Amino acid sequence: PTILSRCQIFDFKKISEEDISNYLKLIANHKEIKVCDKTLNIIANKADGSLRDALSIFDKISSHFDENWNYNDALRLMSTLDSSFSIELTHSILDNDISNCILQIDSVISEGVNPKEILKNIISHFRNLILAKDAGTFVLINERSDLKNVVKEQSEAINKNKILDSLVCLDESSQQLRYSINKRFVVELCVLKLCAMNSDKKKKIEK
Repeated sequence: PTILSRCQIFDFKKISEEDISNYLKLIANHKEIKVCDKTLNIIANKADGSLRDALSIFDKISSHFDENWNYNDALRLMSTLDSSFSIELTHSILDNDISNCILQIDSVISEGVNPKEILKNIISHFRNLILAKDAGTFVLINERSDLKNVVKEQSEAINKNKILDSLVCLDESSQQLRYSINKRFVVELCVLKLCAMNSDKKKKIEK
């Protein structure tokens, strides 16, 4: 407290994903790297507001590839997922297709994706499903316009209370993941619960 009373304190805000992505695009153009906007957006998202972390990820990918970056290869190198995974998984959840859910999880884990990253991806998607329920919050969904439309369609097919229950389940599983010796099973069990919660052959569109 004594030291702090003699200091000036500056609270820095997180840098927006758009600003980080635009800055990385400048660097890519300067280095003549051919990279799609989706890849830069994923890097910006993974950096969580830190330009330093974004640059570290950028350098890591740059050290593995030449001037042409492949989107899917970059995802694998970062051991991360984009929203297409959770969108497809949610389709399987709504169809109560348990086998396909397990296979989708197995596929990404086989590629080196951490179970924590899988849960994080699903949580982000179900949060978007809630945001899509209202026009005022729909603008907060940080996705491409075509993917936002898919999120909107999925949101209309799930009751709001079911989405909230799913988020609670995901949050509980995220906490259990810290202490579990079988993290894969925690993710699989959570997705099975989501199937049970959201499976309804007579889905009603909530307006």
